[in-house]
Amino acid sequence: MKKEIFIMMNKNAVENNQFTCSATCSAKKRSTNRIKCNDATIRHLKPKEKRTDYYIVGHAGFGVRVTPKGTKSWIFTYTFNGQGGLIIYGRYPKISLTKARQLYLEDKKKLDHGIDPNPPKESYTAFITLNELVERYKEFNLENGKKSWRQEYNQLKKYLLPKLGSKKAHLVTDDDLMPIFNYIIFDRKAKSTATHLYSYVRRLFNFAANQKINKMKRRDNPCLEIKLDIKHKACERHLQPWEIYLFWKNIPLANASPLVQLACKFMLCTAVRGIEVRQFKWEHLDNQESVWLLPNTKNGTYHRIHLGRLAKELLCEAKKLTGGTPFVFGYLDNSSRIECLTEGAMAKAIHRSRHKLGIKERFTPHDLRRTSATLIAALFGDRSYVKRALNHVEKDATSHYDQYIYDREKKIGSDVLNFALERIVNSSCIENVPTLDQLRDEAENSGILQGKVPNGCAEKRNDVNQIIDTYSMTYTQAHLSYQL
Repeated sequence: MKKEIFIMMNKNAVENNQFTCSATCSAKKRSTNRIKCNDATIRHLKPKEKRTDYYIVGHAGFGVRVTPKGTKSWIFTYTFNGQGGLIIYGRYPKISLTKARQLYLEDKKKLDHGIDPNPPKESYTAFITLNELVERYKEFNLENGKKSWRQEYNQLKKYLLPKLGSKKAHLVTDDDLMPIFNYIIFDRKAKSTATHLYSYVRRLFNFAANQKINKMKRRDNPCLEIKLDIKHKACERHLQPWEIYLFWKNIPLANASPLVQLACKFMLCTAVRGIEVRQFKWEHLDNQESVWLLPNTKNGTYHRIHLGRLAKELLCEAKKLTGGTPFVFGYLDNSSRIECLTEGAMAKAIHRSRHKLGIKERFTPHDLRRTSATLIAALFGDRSYVKRALNHVEKDATSHYDQYIYDREKKIGSDVLNFALERIVNSSCIENVPTLDQLRDEAENSGILQGKVPNGCAEKRNDVNQIIDTYSMTYTQAHLSYQL
């Protein structure tokens, strides 16, 4: 509701009445600009060369303002404590006569009881800055267990706060944000970063509106006026079998810590997301069944990941490095706090060391997940097992009734993935790496597609499980010491 304040006083009126209703025009104009209270009269009002106010008979100070362009707005002029005031209720016919009259009567009642219907706005000094809003948003996400809180906080802190941190949150406009997005898109050539930042900023201001911070509402979100017009290409990159061979053999040469190298390999062996690998805790591991229990998934559904021999060997190596830390891929930071791997640790390792891996075409950690899914689909010739391995949710009507967790299918998919990876990485040389068709033929002959365990694999699994159990006991003792 748009409101304006202006001075309009009659000296005698001030002396005799503390608050009164009055029109702002002269007596001559008031007599000529009075109209009847009906919709037909208001609808047929014609614009003049200057803005004209028409006051409704029997409704002190209540009327219609008509601009030279023909725009009609409902107004209420009044005097309170010697100060003239104006309330604009909205435009006609969007605001009907009945609605405008109701609003007028409510404000008139306040005025009759000595209450200013349009009190002065609060000072902006009580409103928080964008710096404070971001900190509140971080605390809110932490309390609600949001997995991506650190990623959002770091991006907002890096790009938004240096330019706008000291500004009141409700005063931030699209004109303030566009230079930041343009810098990321055109100067840094990072369109994905701009898209993600846009989502984070939109969520930030929606949070402010939901929490009634600075009296903000959803319509005050500056992102509503921004459209980045970024077209993203569908990601189709996955590693070919010979690239998987080079990745597995050459990753020790990468410019990354051994823990990051293990995390990249583990992501390929399990087809999970990077954030799930980084936040993997030893307490989520079921050694008896060789299963990783994911407590928090992206879609909120229960997910069990059966670990193959390669994945369990990697866990054995990780246990030697992480000691008594809760995180499988954790470390002690400079302030001696136990943290999981940072968001960009695996991505930076792959980006900086791609030439050492012997792979020319660019790829990211998430492409490892796509590679695992491609291997499973290639060996089965069917996507149903891929959906189970990736924990994707079907959105048809049947999915609301089908609550089976398909754990057996997930285990078969995991065994097939491990079978393909072992066959690739154990090749004698790159020339002997099998193709996807060859892998499929071998998988069909071995019976693994039907859930059979190939000869020799059961013994290897038992050996690895004993190693993990041994390290789990070490972890339990170290974890107790850490808590003490």
